[in-house]
Amino acid sequence: MWLYYVAVAELGEEFLVGFSSLGPTHWSIRNEPSRKMGFIPMLAVASAFQGKPRDSGEDRFSHRILKDVMAKARQRGYQELCLLVNDENTPAKRLYTRFGFTAVTKKDRRGNVRMHTALS
Repeated sequence: MWLYYVAVAELGEEFLVGFSSLGPTHWSIRNEPSRKMGFIPMLAVASAFQGKPRDSGEDRFSHRILKDVMAKARQRGYQELCLLVNDENTPAKRLYTRFGFTAVTKKDRRGNVRMHTALS
């Protein structure tokens, strides 16, 4: 698990922005031969930092965290990544889609869909 902080110079403090983790999985996608696949079991941004920073020209915190996790996955040799997201969490699904993830299952009984992407 990784914790992500942002320093606020004016306040002389750091604030926890979010967290994420990464691990291996043996899921298969569409009955295709599986390549080395990683699983993101959690990725979260604190509510005070969601959608921020705005209009600063910098990546949003959610983008920074996901980029970092995807880079760590590549470093670990993963060729694919997957995750579960609640079907009603439109902002999260939009984020993952922006980074190349596609839904590969319909909503399960808990309301989650499985999303997948190949890493280059």
